[in-house]
Amino acid sequence: MNKLLSFLPFLIVFIASIYIPYDSDLGWHLKYGEYFFQNGKILRDNTFSTMMPDFKWANHAWGTDLITYAVYSFAGFWGLSLLAAGVITLTFFIFSKAAKLDIWDQSLLFPLFFVLEDAINKISFRAQLLSILFLGIEYYILCEYIRGNVKKIWLLPVLFIFWANLHGQFSLGLIVLVIFCFGIIVKNFFENYENRLQILSQLSKSFIIILISIFIVTLINPFGFALYGDIFTHFNNPWQKYVLEWLPFLELSSFWWRHILVGVLAFFGMFSLFFMGKIRSFIPQILVIVSLYVTPLLVRRFAWSYYYLVFPILKPLTEILKPPKKYLSKIVTIILLITLLGVINIKLPILTSSMDWKLFCEINACSIKGAQFLLDHKLIKDNDNFFTIYNWGGFLIWNFPEIKPPIDGRMHLWQDERGYSAFAEFYPIEQDWVNIDKTKYNIAFVSPTKPVYYRLLKLSKEKKWRQVYEDDVSGIFVRK
Repeated sequence: MNKLLSFLPFLIVFIASIYIPYDSDLGWHLKYGEYFFQNGKILRDNTFSTMMPDFKWANHAWGTDLITYAVYSFAGFWGLSLLAAGVITLTFFIFSKAAKLDIWDQSLLFPLFFVLEDAINKISFRAQLLSILFLGIEYYILCEYIRGNVKKIWLLPVLFIFWANLHGQFSLGLIVLVIFCFGIIVKNFFENYENRLQILSQLSKSFIIILISIFIVTLINPFGFALYGDIFTHFNNPWQKYVLEWLPFLELSSFWWRHILVGVLAFFGMFSLFFMGKIRSFIPQILVIVSLYVTPLLVRRFAWSYYYLVFPILKPLTEILKPPKKYLSKIVTIILLITLLGVINIKLPILTSSMDWKLFCEINACSIKGAQFLLDHKLIKDNDNFFTIYNWGGFLIWNFPEIKPPIDGRMHLWQDERGYSAFAEFYPIEQDWVNIDKTKYNIAFVSPTKPVYYRLLKLSKEKKWRQVYEDDVSGIFVRK
C-alpha cells in the first residue's frame, strides 16, 4: 500500500503533464533532425528561409532535434506529448530526491509547483525541458555532496557532456555550480574552525578542477567554441526584447505575483531553518536561491528552472502542517486521490483528442488552407519576394517546404560579421513600423493579429494590393 501511495504523486504529475505540443518552432526542429538522419551530418547552413542564406549557425540544441524527429517519426504528436510528460515527471522526481521530500511534502508542494511550471510544461516537449531535468540531476549531485557522498560530484563532467549537446542552457548549470561550490566553501568556513584553512584550500582546488573539467568537456560538441558564441548572443541583444520568453514578467501580472509568492515562501522557509538550527546546513542552497531570485524578473524563461531550486527550502514549511503520524496516511491518500480525479477530469479532452497538425494550427492560429492556396494557385514565383509572419516559419518549413519564409524562430539573434540582422529588417515590417509597400515583397501571407495585415487591407482599398484569400486566421495579399 505504501509503495502504491508513493507512486501516486508522480502518476498525477505525468497525467497532468500531457499536453498537445504547440511550440511554434517545432517544424524547423523536425527538419534539423530529418536532415541528420537522411544525410548523416549536422545541418550548418540556412536552407529553410530566404533571409541570411549564407549564415552558419551553431545549433546549440542539435541533439534534442534528433530526439524530437526520432520520436515524432515513430509516434507523432502523441509520442512528443508522452515524452514531455515523462521528462517533467522525472524532473519532479529528481528535485524531490535532492530535497528529500516525503509523500506529505510532495502532496502539498507538487500541485503548487505544477501551477508555477505550467507556462513551460504546456508547450510540451522542447529542449528547455531537458535542460531543467539536467539541472535537477546536477542539483541532486551537489546536494548529495554536502550530505557526505562526495564522490558523486565527479559525475558532473559526464552530465555536462550530454547537456552541452542537448541545449545551450547548460550555461545556467555552470552558474548554479559556481554559486553552490562557493556556498559549500562558506558552509565549511563556519563549521570547521580548527582546520579551516586546510579544508578550504582542499575544497577550492577540487572545485577548480571540477569547473575546468566541465568547461573542457562542454567543448566536445560539433561547434566547439562557437557554441559559447551562440550563447553569448542572448545577452545585450537589442532585438531580444521583442521575443516574449526573453522579456521580464509584466509588473503586477499573475506571473509577477507568483514569483513574489515564491520569494515570500522561500523567506519563511529560511526563517524556519534558522529557528530549527539548520540554516548552516543549507547555506549552498540558500545562496543559489537568493543569488538567482532576480533573474526571472529580468528574463521570464529562467523562472521555470528557478522554481525547482526552491524545493529544499520549503520542506520546513510543510513540516509545520504535518498531521499526527496515525492520521498521515489517510489524509495523504484522500488529498492525492482527489487531486488525481481532478487532473483526469481536466485532462480528459486532451486524452481523447487526436493530436495532429490541424489541432496544432487551431492552437497556434496558422492556416493549412491558406498555405495550400498559395501552392494550388502558384502564387509564389520567387520566394525572395514572399512575406509571412515570424511565428509561422516553423509550421511552413515542415509542412510546406516549397514555401520558404523570410525568417523563422531560429533567427531573432542572428547577426553576421558585418553586423547585419535579418530580424532587424523583418520585424519592423511585421509590426508596420515600415510600410510593406516600400519593400521588395510582392505577396504576403499574414495573420490578422499582426499590424501589417491592416496595412495591407488599407493598401488593398488604395488599389495597390489585392486580397486573394481570407479565412479566420490568415489573409493572402498580392501586389498589383
